[in-house]
This record gives sequence, C-alpha cells and structure tokens, in this order.
Amino acid sequence: MPADEITIEFAGDLSLQLMMTYRSLHYLFNKFLDNAELAQHYQLLFILTRMGGWATQTDLVRYLKVGESTTRASINVLEEKGYVTREKHNKHNRTHVIKMTRKAVTAMTSLRDAMKNVELVAFRNLNEDRLFYLWSTLIKINKNIEKSF
Repeated sequence: MPADEITIEFAGDLSLQLMMTYRSLHYLFNKFLDNAELAQHYQLLFILTRMGGWATQTDLVRYLKVGESTTRASINVLEEKGYVTREKHNKHNRTHVIKMTRKAVTAMTSLRDAMKNVELVAFRNLNEDRLFYLWSTLIKINKNIEKSF
C-alpha cells in the first residue's frame, strides 16, 4: 500500500497504545513491588494519598472512572487487609468516607519506591519537557471527553 494511502484511525490507535502502555506500566510496577497484596489495588492508595488520605466512595468512583462495584470490591479488599477504614460521613449519613490507615501510609513508601523504578525504566531517554507535554496533553484529552458525558 502506498504511503499516501495509509490511514491512521488516530483515536483507535491512541486508545490501543494507551491500553498497552497502561498494562505494561502495571506489569512493571508489580515486578518492582515488594508487597504482593497491594498489586491490584495500589492505584486506590495513590489516589487517597493525593486526596489527603481520605475520600468519599463516590469521589473514588468518579476519579478512578470505573464502576461502583469495582471500586467497592477494591475498598473491601483494602479494608480486610487493614489499609483503609470505611466510616459514615459526618454530614451525609448515606455517604461513606474511605480513610487510609497507618498501615497504608507506611506501605506508601514501598509503593513510591516501586513507582520510581518504573519511571527509571519507562521514561528512559525522555526529558522533563516531553513528559510534561505528554502529561498535560492526556489531561486535556480527559477533560474534553468528560465534557461530553
């Protein structure tokens, strides 16, 4: 096929590359992670950390962009293992607040170490400007998509 006839379905190709990159990053992260019981739920702890150590279950669903049942299942596992607690919201009785425990705060050290190792491998030969541009572009794409909901 001549070069001028090659078509790129940009949204489809980008979606595929993002999915493959996510899976590769997840695999690499788990390879470096020394705490296997957090392998499937570390993102929730990263988000809670960014949100000051606590968030409502609704906020986590919105932030993770996964279903309520998936988020609830992750919270349940982390709660059973002592990484989070679930408490009633002090103003909204039907709302639950998910809080990190001391165990979770301690575990964040190994999670951050694993993520630093991922960065060393995944972002090799990429300067800060390129990484910032990638990051800011992905944020803009997400915001554009969110506006369509």
